[in-house]
Amino acid sequence: MANQRDWLRHKRDECVDAACLKAAYLDRLSELRALQPGINTQRRLPLPERSMLAWVIAPAPEALQGPSIASKPQRVEGALVTSDDSLYALRDAQGRDLPLILDMFLDGATANMLPILVETQRGAKFLVSGYVATDSRGKPYFDNRHCVFMHRLPTDSRR
Repeated sequence: MANQRDWLRHKRDECVDAACLKAAYLDRLSELRALQPGINTQRRLPLPERSMLAWVIAPAPEALQGPSIASKPQRVEGALVTSDDSLYALRDAQGRDLPLILDMFLDGATANMLPILVETQRGAKFLVSGYVATDSRGKPYFDNRHCVFMHRLPTDSRR
């Protein structure tokens, strides 16, 4: 919801003419097309090439009940991977893994979708945004008290 409100406020509502409004909506449809396969192809809309929202990891209810932790908004590029530590992570260009979510917190559609994304999108680049915190050893991880947005980047990395 916050993501949609942000888009409305900072993209759509800033348009002053019909051409801008059309471009804003086509861009948003292009971003969301991975979550709604086939919906735009019937109309043959001229969607721009851009990153597509592949999935959103919702906040874990268990984490919301825990103690407050400091985290800040961050965007990181990399590939989706699983690790031996029973977690899903984003591997950055330097080969570091930034944990997205532990297996034990997977539920609902995310429990089905993350394994599919890791398997079917091997080698694909993602831009992941959310809130990042640091554990007691100084290692960063995505804070599962907030949504984590996973955008698949176009193959030529244009956004």
